[in-house]
Amino acid sequence: FPNPTGAVPDNGAYDPVLNTWTPLTAMPTARCLLAATMAYIYNPSTFMNDTYVCAIGGYIAPADTNVVECYNVNTGGWTTMSPLQTARRGHGAFFDFMYMNIKVFGGYNNGAYLNSCEMGTGGAWSPCSASLSSQRAFFATVPSGGSDAYLIGGSNGTDLATFEKFSGSVTTVLPSLPSPRKALAAAMISVGGTSRIYAIGGENGGTDLGNVDEYDLNYGVWLPKGTMSPRSGLVAGSTDYKLLFAIGGKSGGVVSATNQAFSVFKKNSYVHVKD
Repeated sequence: FPNPTGAVPDNGAYDPVLNTWTPLTAMPTARCLLAATMAYIYNPSTFMNDTYVCAIGGYIAPADTNVVECYNVNTGGWTTMSPLQTARRGHGAFFDFMYMNIKVFGGYNNGAYLNSCEMGTGGAWSPCSASLSSQRAFFATVPSGGSDAYLIGGSNGTDLATFEKFSGSVTTVLPSLPSPRKALAAAMISVGGTSRIYAIGGENGGTDLGNVDEYDLNYGVWLPKGTMSPRSGLVAGSTDYKLLFAIGGKSGGVVSATNQAFSVFKKNSYVHVKD
């Protein structure tokens, strides 16, 4: 993923029940290779937390950016927040429900891979108490729903099979992916009371991948879980219906609008849904 061009500010919501996309208010700043996370930010006028989706950092040709903009899902408006301390792309982010802040970590900054971490709540950003165990970018981030997240794969100039849990203060090393990859997507689903993480697509050595691997948090092992159309740089989501969605990305150097759904109860069961 060198210096891309042609970033767009598009913003949309997908309804898996109706199988429809709804265009939403576009981002104020078009960019790519950003991180996005749900966040709950205090509103002093209502004395409650508003729900946001925050678009953090990324790349605006010809340089990386520290722009942070958050979309209010209730009002449909964007708010420009304080910029990151460090401009970065290909980084990770998650909302920490214990400390009620956003943590941003890793990534790439104008020629250097990063392991730094910073945190914020809509105001000024400050360093986390610890950094990632190593510099890397273009990894997948899966929030645990608590005070940490899972970091999968990535690159430090070489594609990685790294799998870790990171809280902003503590790093726990977990079993590596079956094979290295970067620019992958990932999501978590609970099945029968067991949480499972899915690593989806990505790129290894310049080749786009279609394999899907499942990690069972109880048993601590990775297992193959079917294939999809090979893509990297995609995003993923999950639903209460035990479905994974693999959305967009690139395949063979061509940008893709493909949206596929995958049932965790069936192997090799990716199906095409609304692009």
